[in-house]
Amino acid sequence: MIPYHHKKRMVALLSALVLLITCALPVGAYASGEGTQDCTYVPITSDGFVADTLNGVEARYNKFGNTIYCVELIDRYYREVYGMDIRTSGSAPVVLGNDTFYFEKTNDPKTGDIMFGSAAARSKSYNHWSLVKSTTETSITCFEQNWTWNGQAGIDRIIDYPTSYYEFYTLKSTDGSTPKVINGSMPYPSEWAQDYVTSASNLGIANLTEEYQAHISRDDFSQMAVNTASNFGFVAEGTGSAGALSLGLLTSTEDATQAISRQEAAVVLTRLVTLVGTLPQVSQEASSQYEDMTDIEPWALDSISILTACGLMSGTTGKFNPYGAVTNEQAASLFVRIAQTPEIAPIEAIVEIEGDNNEFVLMAPASMEMTPLAEPLAQEVVALCAEDMMISRIQDKAV
Repeated sequence: MIPYHHKKRMVALLSALVLLITCALPVGAYASGEGTQDCTYVPITSDGFVADTLNGVEARYNKFGNTIYCVELIDRYYREVYGMDIRTSGSAPVVLGNDTFYFEKTNDPKTGDIMFGSAAARSKSYNHWSLVKSTTETSITCFEQNWTWNGQAGIDRIIDYPTSYYEFYTLKSTDGSTPKVINGSMPYPSEWAQDYVTSASNLGIANLTEEYQAHISRDDFSQMAVNTASNFGFVAEGTGSAGALSLGLLTSTEDATQAISRQEAAVVLTRLVTLVGTLPQVSQEASSQYEDMTDIEPWALDSISILTACGLMSGTTGKFNPYGAVTNEQAASLFVRIAQTPEIAPIEAIVEIEGDNNEFVLMAPASMEMTPLAEPLAQEVVALCAEDMMISRIQDKAV
């Protein structure tokens, strides 16, 4: 028979061995459940520790105090972003005190949508709630709370998609309206920008996951320009403004954190097209359509004229607004268009309207025949209009 004090020592040694083995296991071993591809863990250092943010909303953890559960984040997110009270105690979220908005199950989740994993689906004894932070065709990145391991908070957990572990719910309305944002920007791209945001990620231009309508800084705009140039084999020396300076896209790296203006963006864009493609010769008369033409700085006038004539930039309510800011999604859209068509040309050279049905026709060089433009593309050109500051002037021809 083993003496009691020996038993006690053996138990202690075994406990220490188990702890050692547990700590030695890679993080991935604790992130492999529920189709998890990857997860980053950060130490929880205090009560109210902020592990992650999405559209200004914090994912919080306590080191010593009571657990802040996953569902608290979901309720607080919709309250802080939209001013909505929702109930998440059942198996599906419900909007309270509002007859216009409701949640609907979706197979096409987007940023801000709710993820619900039932205990049965997860083979656990408890449910888990999360939010969609970003998506790809094969994965979902989660924004969540109370996802912990060994005193650490999990952030940017990536799971397989499609998945059998979670159901997704998106906010809908009875009248087709979108909810008013009371804090931050919309948690998903504007409808016109969704395809461009996806293309920007696929082309390595920018990976936008939030703050789509926020103003982009000169440094971030420069980085998108650098990334676009790299698609054509031009390698910058440095990143951001420094990288753009090395490629001749900027003449100074001052005020890199400030929002870039529309006229500054136009100059960078024309320099980028000159670097990677072909820039057409356009008269400054293209800018004369703007009521605020006299507000445009002389150094930006040529660039604005060129991009206006080519349909890459346009004004709203008759004005160009040269000192206005550019948003993240607008910047991504501009660079995607250049990446896809670096040999830009004036709209009049490529599009005409023919016949009583306003048929779009692609104008080829004189030695070639005209080719009808695909109808979906024609509709897209018209729909973009002034909201994304591009191609709006073609709309009058199409109506």
